[in-house]
Amino acid sequence: MRIHTGESLYTCERCKLKFTDLSGWKCHMRIHTGERPFTCEVCGWTFTCSSNLKSHMHIHTGERPFTCEVCKAKFKHSSNVQYHMHIHTGERPFTCEVCKAKFKHSSNLQYHMHIHTGERPFTGEVCKAKFKHSSNLQYHMHIHTRERPFTCEVCKAFN
Repeated sequence: MRIHTGESLYTCERCKLKFTDLSGWKCHMRIHTGERPFTCEVCGWTFTCSSNLKSHMHIHTGERPFTCEVCKAKFKHSSNVQYHMHIHTGERPFTCEVCKAKFKHSSNLQYHMHIHTGERPFTGEVCKAKFKHSSNLQYHMHIHTRERPFTCEVCKAFN
């Protein structure tokens, strides 16, 4: 019933997030303590919650238990189905407060906001160059590592 009423009995003292159930609060608190008591027996990754470990196991099993009712595409996580549904509905629920551009996903809006803020939150460790997006920093790092990971499929030359 607390889910429906919005009543939150548990509050994180560090960041003030509120929780309706004790297990959610305990799982959250491990973020602050660094405790990760649930370990994948296959790869050794550790998790703060047993549900995260269970969800992770789909990587190893290849299982895709969640299905889109429209196109029957299968997904490893229920949240991926929700994310995917915007393709079918055309819904763009995330709006930029500055220019009113609309986006299907909150991550796309966050990515877009760097245009307006000028923020460059990703900093290189070698030359301290700053970038708006992590992918730009990763691409830039090839200058320092001299790694050339992209090969032309036609002539096999490196980019």
